[in-house]
Amino acid sequence: MPFRVLRDGIDNPDALVSGNDGLLVVANNPSLSYGVTKPGWISVYSSTGKSPQHRITRGTKSVDSLAIDADGYVYAESYGKHSDVVVVARDGSRVIRTITDGVVLPNRIAVGY
Repeated sequence: MPFRVLRDGIDNPDALVSGNDGLLVVANNPSLSYGVTKPGWISVYSSTGKSPQHRITRGTKSVDSLAIDADGYVYAESYGKHSDVVVVARDGSRVIRTITDGVVLPNRIAVGY
């Protein structure tokens, strides 16, 4: 029996990480479905929530992967014509930085401790 099932705020999830205080961060990439071209987003859930606390759309056109660093910041990599990496606040509420320099068609992301 699963602990919880998430449906609200989910559309073709491509990656997930567990953040500070049990936050669950999900990268949604609806363009993974054949013929769908709508942009993706990041859904952020509390440790017990079934609906997202936050929905982040800035810099998340086609999120392929997520990573979390030792301080609890989430890094989301977007692949495509306008590739970038966005850094999400530790509470999952917003993008605090966008990294574009040296980012060219990334495929996955990892951060070191």
